[in-house]
Amino acid sequence: MVLDTLVLVDQTPDSLATAVLREVSEQFGTDAGIELHHSTLALGRAGPQAPAKVPIGEFGHLLLPAGSDGDAFAASLLARLLDFEAIQQARGRAARLSSLYQASQEFTAELDLDRALRVIVDRGRELTGADICYLSLTDFERGDTYIRISSGTRSDAFDRIRLSYGDGLGGLVAKEGRPYYSSDYMHDERFVHVVDAQVDSEGVVSVVGVPLKLAARVIGVLFIANRYHSTFGEEDVAFLQALGDNAAVAIENARLYGMLDRAAQLHRRLTELVLTEQPLEALEAAIGDALQLNVRVLSGQTAPAEGIETLVSAGPTVLGSLWLDVARLDEERRMALEQAARVVAVHLLKDRAVTLAALRTRGELLDALVSAAMPTDELTRRAAAYGLDVTVPHRAVVYRGDQSGVLARVLPGAFVAGRLGNTVALLPATTVVPAGELAGVGPALVGPDGLARSVREATRIFDVAGLLGRTGLITRDDLGVYALLLDAQRAEELETQSRSLLGPLLEYDDSHGQVLVPTLEAYLDAQGRPKETAASLNVHVNSLYYRLQRIKELTGWSLEDAEERLQLHLACRILRLRQRRS
Repeated sequence: MVLDTLVLVDQTPDSLATAVLREVSEQFGTDAGIELHHSTLALGRAGPQAPAKVPIGEFGHLLLPAGSDGDAFAASLLARLLDFEAIQQARGRAARLSSLYQASQEFTAELDLDRALRVIVDRGRELTGADICYLSLTDFERGDTYIRISSGTRSDAFDRIRLSYGDGLGGLVAKEGRPYYSSDYMHDERFVHVVDAQVDSEGVVSVVGVPLKLAARVIGVLFIANRYHSTFGEEDVAFLQALGDNAAVAIENARLYGMLDRAAQLHRRLTELVLTEQPLEALEAAIGDALQLNVRVLSGQTAPAEGIETLVSAGPTVLGSLWLDVARLDEERRMALEQAARVVAVHLLKDRAVTLAALRTRGELLDALVSAAMPTDELTRRAAAYGLDVTVPHRAVVYRGDQSGVLARVLPGAFVAGRLGNTVALLPATTVVPAGELAGVGPALVGPDGLARSVREATRIFDVAGLLGRTGLITRDDLGVYALLLDAQRAEELETQSRSLLGPLLEYDDSHGQVLVPTLEAYLDAQGRPKETAASLNVHVNSLYYRLQRIKELTGWSLEDAEERLQLHLACRILRLRQRRS
């Protein structure tokens, strides 16, 4: 099928539409038609009279001659459309970020304060599509904030607004240093309304304000407003915050040009590197050259114990950090580092947007692989499109949380996807598995079925190892006897045997609360040391002796017998692990 061989990242809506129509004709004849109303692709071509309608998901139908079987083609087309949609969304985010980069260049190019402020509000209004964009600055001597410039206003009323800290939306943003937004400001009771006349005169209904921050200091507030009811999502606020972060840098450049000359040059250099899509290592080198220091950009890694670490963030979201091999910084280097962190944040935001789009489509493929939701040949073709050759032995490795950024740097060619809140990497059998805080490692197997088994086993190993408190790379062999829990049937048998062995204590605990079984396990964990056991249970040692005596009375066990202790310890541990997994 021609569609399956298309490289989607090279397609436009028009070229993809042409390919779809050609494929429909080749598969079902020139009389066949299609009705498609997809978010990124709309098609319409009349079919035969009284056509057989084959649904393409929720997006439309194939219009085929009676008796035609188009189900497989429709399913394949739907999958390609969803992949193309994800790519187009990633392109949209990248275009928005590219606009942000260009705006950042314009901001930092202006060292005259008035011209810089004008560029900020004009570009802010243009990039967000808002009716109004305006900006306030903090008056540190008077302890309030005032509107300094606006774009899109009908009068100069806004330019005369002053707000005390905490008053109105702007005063609250300036006071607390975090974004606020409202879809109906005039009726929003969260704010102290002191300038409603000016706001009403402009017809403002919806408004967002983000702080212009340098370190912990709020130097102003950047606003966008609409004259109609509109809602603002987290992505809108994060984008405006990123714009505001770069605007704050530009304002400080204009105010303190002499001291920040080196920092401004560094910012322009880094922005150029980002615009030309240079790797993160190039940013590290440029920052290091400017500061004459050893600099590392950390995204998901732990910083060395010694040195200075500066967080890289976009609004409230921490994206990584900049680490410098030095004990302290002078004022000029500190300012340069803050600017560098903002540009690095733009780079990491772009990487995150692309990674999330890739992980979503890869995650869908991984889910299909594990659940065998597609035929083997189709899974093989789809995997190959992502560079995953299922005919070669691969092992699955499950890492805790989102480790995609780290793995992308360590293993640039690996297949990495998110699953069940964690990260799964499919690695060729010959690849050295990167270490992590905890990772479950499955066996090296071949083919879609084999890879699915490896993913399932790696996930179960990860779960059991986590419950046991293990760290590092864990394989089936590392679990010892607990590897039996990886097999569902054996795990049920072990639980049944354990419940039978501990039956008298479980029966007692059912009617008296969970007392004796936890006491027995804690005692065995402490290797029979009463004081240590009592401390772990937070009870007096006399209470412990009473419980141990009760255990002996109910069971007749000898807790001094090594064989009985081993069986009891395993039974307690197995029950606890099974209960925590259920």
